[in-house]
Amino acid sequence: MSLSTPNNPDAERAVLSCAMQWRESYDILAQHSTGLDLFYSPPHRAIWAAMGEMTRSGLNVDLISLTGHLRARDSLEAVGGPLTLSELASDAPTPKMLPHYLSVLEEAEKRRRVIRACHKLGADAHDPDNPVNQLIQQGDDLFTDLLKTASIARERAWTEVLGKTIAQIEAARSAGGKLPGLPTGFNPLDDQTNGYGDGQMWVVAARPGAGKTALLLNLVENLVRAGHPTAIYSAEMYAEELATRSISSQSRIDSLRLARGQIDRADFGRIETALQKCINWPIWIDDRADMRLIDIQVGARKLVKEHGVKVVFVDYLQLIKEPDGSRNREDAVRRLSDGLKQLAKELGITVVALAQLNRSNERREGKRPDKSDLRDSGSIEQDANVVLLLHPLEPDATTQSVEVELIVAKCRGGKLGPILFNFDRPTTTFTAAKNDNN
Repeated sequence: MSLSTPNNPDAERAVLSCAMQWRESYDILAQHSTGLDLFYSPPHRAIWAAMGEMTRSGLNVDLISLTGHLRARDSLEAVGGPLTLSELASDAPTPKMLPHYLSVLEEAEKRRRVIRACHKLGADAHDPDNPVNQLIQQGDDLFTDLLKTASIARERAWTEVLGKTIAQIEAARSAGGKLPGLPTGFNPLDDQTNGYGDGQMWVVAARPGAGKTALLLNLVENLVRAGHPTAIYSAEMYAEELATRSISSQSRIDSLRLARGQIDRADFGRIETALQKCINWPIWIDDRADMRLIDIQVGARKLVKEHGVKVVFVDYLQLIKEPDGSRNREDAVRRLSDGLKQLAKELGITVVALAQLNRSNERREGKRPDKSDLRDSGSIEQDANVVLLLHPLEPDATTQSVEVELIVAKCRGGKLGPILFNFDRPTTTFTAAKNDNN
C-alpha cells in the first residue's frame, strides 16, 4: 500500500493568507524555527520564500506587491497565477485561527521529519561500511532533535519577568533561605555555588592522583544520605573498587587493608555498621568498558524516568570513548562536553563530570591550577556552569592526611575562590576545614 506524505494544503493556504493580510501574523510565522519546512506544497514554499525576500528588502507584503514581485522573477505562473494569490488574500477570515493552522502544519512537518529520519537511518544501516555504534548515536541525535519544541515567540515583557523574579525571591525567603539547588553536603561549597542546579554541568578537574574520584564518591554519599537518587558512570574504576572506597570512608578503615582483606575481628563490627548505613542507598553504577556518550545518555534518561535520579556523575570525561566521526581529540572532547551539557538541560538534572588538567600548572609559581588548564578542549570550560579545581597543598603523595584547596574557578551566579579541605588518603575522605556540619 502506497502512503502519502503527511501534509495539509488547506492549512498551508490559511497560514499564507494570514501572513498576507496581517503583519502580526507574518511576524509570528517568520519567527517560527521550522520556517520554510512548514510548507510541503512547492507553490506554497515559493510564495513564502517571496514574502521573506520582500520583507528583508523593506517592502510591504500585500496582494499587488507580491504579485509584482513574483512576476518580475518569472515565478507567478509557477505558484498558480494571479487568481491563486487573489484567493489567498481572502482565504483566512480572521488571524485568530493562526495558532490552529500552525499546529496542523507543525504536526505534519514533524511527521515528515520522522519519516526522513527513518529512511536515512534505514539506508545507512544497509551500508556495511557504517559502524553500528555510529548509527545508534546518529539515531539518538536525530530523535532528540525531533523532541525539541519549535520556538515561535518567546519574548516576555520586562514587567512580567520582574514579577516572577520577585515571586521567586519571596518564595526563597519563605523557605528560610533554603538553597536553590540540591545541597552538596559541604556547607562552604554550597555557600559559594548555591548547590546543584537543574540543567547544570559541573566539572571537577585535577592532575592525576589529586583525589578526583575520592571527592566524587564523597559528593555521591552526601546526596544519597539525604535521599537523592544518584548515578555514576565510571570509565576509570570498577564498581567494586568504588564500593570498597565507600565502605572505607564509612567505617574509617584503610581502603588498602580492605582491598587486601587485612582486617581483624574488631574491624567486622565497623564494617557491619557501615553496611547498615549504605546498603539501601539509591545509587546506580555503570562501569562498562569502552564507555560511550550514548551509553550515558540512554542510561541517564532511563534512570531519571524510572528512579528519579537527580545528579549524574561521570568519571572521567577524557576517558569516555571518542564519538564516531570525531575529527581529532579536541573535537571529540568538545562533542562529549556538549553532549553532557545538553543531557543536563534535557533531563533537568545536574551532570558532574570529572576531567584531567594538563601540566601547565606545574610551571607556575605555587603550581596552583587554572580553568584554562583543562586538558584537550577549552569547550569544557565554556559548557560548564561550575568548575572546581583540586589543588593539594602537600606535594608528598605519601602523607596520610593533607590539606587540599577546592578552587571554585567558575560559577555562574556564585562566588569564586578556594575552599580548604582536609583529605584523609587511607579512607579517601574529604572534610571541609571549617563551617561544615557533616
